[in-house]
Amino acid sequence: MTQKLPWFRMYTEFATDPDVQCLAFEDQRHYTILLCLKGSGVLDKDYPTAEHRERVIRRGLGLDALAAGEVHRRLRETGLIDEYWQPGGWDKRQFQSDQDPTAAERQRRRRERMRNGDVTRDVTRESQRPDTDTDTETEKNPPTPQGGARRFDDFWQVYPKKVGKAAAKRVWSRKRLDGKADRIIEHLVERVRSDAQWLESLRLIPNPQTWLNREGWDDEYERGSRSSGYTDQLRRSLDTLRDQGMANG
Repeated sequence: MTQKLPWFRMYTEFATDPDVQCLAFEDQRHYTILLCLKGSGVLDKDYPTAEHRERVIRRGLGLDALAAGEVHRRLRETGLIDEYWQPGGWDKRQFQSDQDPTAAERQRRRRERMRNGDVTRDVTRESQRPDTDTDTETEKNPPTPQGGARRFDDFWQVYPKKVGKAAAKRVWSRKRLDGKADRIIEHLVERVRSDAQWLESLRLIPNPQTWLNREGWDDEYERGSRSSGYTDQLRRSLDTLRDQGMANG
């Protein structure tokens, strides 16, 4: 049965989260609507077909198919949703007590008894009730994505555009990329030497956070070559990094 919530928890870090800050205001609104659709059960409901589900989501967002596809792409690039429109980390951020239909009524009765000075019976009954509420330290300190960033500095040394390091490291940890580090770095070593667009201008290189989110090491790209102070310096850095790796190996 689809769980429906009359409300959902939204944390204050939404205003400062680097993934959210990368979005335009309209996409921040689209993401918030998706959270509402998730809370109301729309995203988890059984539909006759996948296309029917897509139409319901597009209607909720107030978008046509083309615009919805672009919103879906942008939100996925930041890692806020998956390919099925599901918000990431939902179960870690919402608590079991939020879905308990009796919780609100219990709180109402407890507040009423406190106003009447009768709290002993309430405390006794609460202590005997099995604990199903997970709003403890987990609520005060929402879990952070577990992963690891031991190899992130190796990636950072190779990636040619040095902006948004903290945000990129968060993506690296969340996507658990230590296990793919050798593949990613090998791709970058070759790409910075031969990607025609990257060699043309640093401005054409995506920010590292965006590149990691969309798994850019699987991209196909147009090859080219260009001699410039920037590329010569970059190639020297890569040669140094490669030599260090060979020496350590």
